[in-house]
Parts: sequence; C-alpha cells; structure tokens
Amino acid sequence: LFRSDQQVTPLEIAIPDNLHENQIKAIDIANKNAFSIITGGPGTGKTYTVAQLVMALQQATEGRGAAQEKIKFSTDSASLALAAPTGKAAQRMQESLQAALDAANVELQLQEAKTIHRLLGIGRTGRPRYDANNPLGEDIIIVDEASMLGVELANYLVSAVKSGARLILLGDANQLAAVDAGAVLADLCRIPRLEPIHAELTESRRFTSDSGIGKLAYQINKAKTDTHTIWQLLKHDKVLSFQYVNNINPLQTEASLHNEIENSLSKNKNISNLTSNYHTYINKIKTLLINPIEKSVPESVKDTIASLMETFNQFRVLTAGHNGEWGDHYINKYFTQWHLAELKLPLGQNTWFHGRPVMVLQNNYELGLFNGDIGFCLQTGNERSRLEVFFENKKQGIAVNLLNEEVIATAYAMTIHKSQGSEFDHVAITFDNSHARLLSKELIYTAVTRAKKQVTIYSTKSALEKAVQTPTERHTGLALQF
Repeated sequence: LFRSDQQVTPLEIAIPDNLHENQIKAIDIANKNAFSIITGGPGTGKTYTVAQLVMALQQATEGRGAAQEKIKFSTDSASLALAAPTGKAAQRMQESLQAALDAANVELQLQEAKTIHRLLGIGRTGRPRYDANNPLGEDIIIVDEASMLGVELANYLVSAVKSGARLILLGDANQLAAVDAGAVLADLCRIPRLEPIHAELTESRRFTSDSGIGKLAYQINKAKTDTHTIWQLLKHDKVLSFQYVNNINPLQTEASLHNEIENSLSKNKNISNLTSNYHTYINKIKTLLINPIEKSVPESVKDTIASLMETFNQFRVLTAGHNGEWGDHYINKYFTQWHLAELKLPLGQNTWFHGRPVMVLQNNYELGLFNGDIGFCLQTGNERSRLEVFFENKKQGIAVNLLNEEVIATAYAMTIHKSQGSEFDHVAITFDNSHARLLSKELIYTAVTRAKKQVTIYSTKSALEKAVQTPTERHTGLALQF
C-alpha cells in the first residue's frame, strides 16, 4: 500500500466552504492518496470531516456518468466499507457518520460498519479470508479508532486492500494503543515520509481553550509533563478534582487481601461518594420495578432504553485494571451490594437482578451483540424471576438464560481500555500503586478525554505522577520500513 505503484485517480470534488483548513487538507489528502491518516483529539470533527469526504466523493462519482462510475455508495454495493477494531466502535462509527449525513439532508444509507475481523473474514483459525491474493472488493475502506490497531491486524488489513482502492485511518494518536503488540497509529504519525498523507485536526468543538478537561488533557499529553501544573489544575479548576485514596499492600495472601479490600471499601467515604452519582439511574430503575417495561410495544421499549442509557451515561467509573481495591471487579461488587440494598432486593448469589447494568465482553453475531455493548437487566412482569436484558437500538429484550455469564460483566465500573470510543458527562478515574505496571500517559489521557463535563481522579499522589510521566514504550518496527 505504501509502494509508488499504489495509485488512485483523484476525483474532481467540491469541498464545502465551512470547513477548517485542516479538515480541507484531510479531504484533499484522502481524495488523492491510496493511504491516508486523519487524526485528532476528542471533538475535533474527525467523523464530520469523513462525512464531508463521503458526500464529496459520492457527488463526484454521480457526476461522471454511469459508464465511468467506479465508486458506489448504495447498500446494494460493497464499495464503501466502514470498520473499527471493536463491535462497539464500529456501531458508534456508523451511527455518527449516518447522523452527520442525515443532518446534511443527504439521502445515503450506509452499509453496516463491521469489526476489522469480520471485514477480513477472520474466523476461529485466526487467518483472514481476504488477503493479497484475494483482496477486498471495496473501493474505499474507512477504519475508525485506529489507535486500537495492533501490528498483526494492521498488516492483514493493508494486505487485503486491492490496487486502486483507498484506505483511510481515523483516530487519536495520543490514545491507548492496542492490547495486541504495537502502537501502529502513533508510530505511523511519527514517520517523516508519511507526513504528506497525514492530516491532524486540532480545533476541538468539545473542549474550548479555557476548558479544564481540555487543559488537563493537553498537560498530560506534553512530551515533558509538568506535574505542578497538573496539580494546580486539579486543585483549582471547578470541573476537575482529585481524591486521595488509601493504598493497600498487594503483597499479601489472596484471602487477607480480599478481606482488607472488602473492609476498606465498606468504610471508605470515597466509594460511597461514587454511588451518589448513580442515584438518578437507580431512581429510574425503581420506577421500572413499579411500572415494568412494556415489552409488547417495541417503540416503547426503544424509548425506555434510550432514556435509561442517557441517564446511565451521565456518569461512569473508569479503572486502570481489574484487580485491587480500585479495580473494576471490586468496585462493581460493592456497587452491586449497594444496588440491591437500594432496591430492597435479596442479597443472594444470583448474578442477575433488576436494574443490573451489563457489558458484553465478546461478540455474539447470533444475538447481534458486540464486545463493549451496554445493556440493562430488567424485570418484565410482576414476577421478579422474569428478567430480560435490553440493549440500545433493539426493540426486544434477551432472556438472561440465553446469555453466557462468563462473557457478561456488571458495568457500573469498566476498565479504561473498554471505555475507548465512549463518552460520559462525568468520569471518575480510579487507580492506585497496585496498578503501577499498567499506568501510562496514554491511559490517563484516554480516561480524561472520555468526559464531557467533569473529571474526578481517585488515586495516590505517587501513582498519578508516575502515570503522567510514563509514555508507552512499544515498538512496531514500522519506522524501519520507510
């Protein structure tokens, strides 16, 4: 894809006047090159820019006449592919792009966005169906959340793009890299030879120049982090705050560590403060206990779940890891006890209960569920045993016995990795010294930029300072190829 023989024919496109200079540059680069990269922080208009690109290309191809037309955008054609590393990111990408097209009154029904694995036909063997010998048929492939791309998957993707097609990577190069090997997007953005095909969007519509969240993200991102400035921001900015937590020694037996964490959480004011942020959600859940969801009316189901999701997304606890006092496992366990007590439900061993927010941990194509999807377990009748899980944009619930508990997690708290691509009004970020090996600038930056209105950090002084001064050191070897 990076060889000189990989050429595309630029189309004569009309670029709207209302775009910023860097957005115009991004569209121009994507039109003229087989491979292009569009990066930017949250709210910089990556999706909006791509929507403008798609519209410009569509109009250009329509103007060429049917005989010459190379790129089609109808659902009957497979010429425009939308993809992302996770199912949730793919779904969000399609929704955002479709909303931008609808807002512009463009009658264009996009094809379903897919995970990259699904696009390439990677099954249980781990090998792709599409490769250099059997390339994808699409003329344009747009990949969102490209910071999550690992080396192996990126290699498979690039190999499967046919000659003359365009591959466009979107993402925030400062975000967390993939769980797999390598930080592909960040490395590509540092290669001088690729500068001509890279457009960076810098003007954020979400965070103004005087936004506390924007300032904090900027300080964390700096090559040489100024911890003094970060502490001043956390101390004085009204949308930012820092809460000190006790540090439990992780080097003890599992049983004693478990007991110490249980006792600490139950006595800890910080954890009880966290629960107060979910009171609005709990009140809605209480109402649905008295007046159960009308599952026989699909539109009512859709509206109820959309309203519940909007309330639930007002706040989220994001953790550095699973384990320890401030990991998502223990926090979710505490929240579950609080939830059951609030609803006066029995504190039994049953994992399913009315109002339980859940996250899907593994794609399930039969049920139409994707890794990262959030749903709500709700009572559907007068009997407490009649429970179904309802997901956004689905008009009916799924009986709990159809869901594999091993790939479902309670979602009051989630890891920062799992939060990529999501947005919440208020984010509480939790970590302590026991998470030391997981901490990095990119991790904290990703967590901070999930918030739209407020950020609270629950940590120790040393853990925060270590995190913001530790860049991720992962070498892909990509620079050696240019």
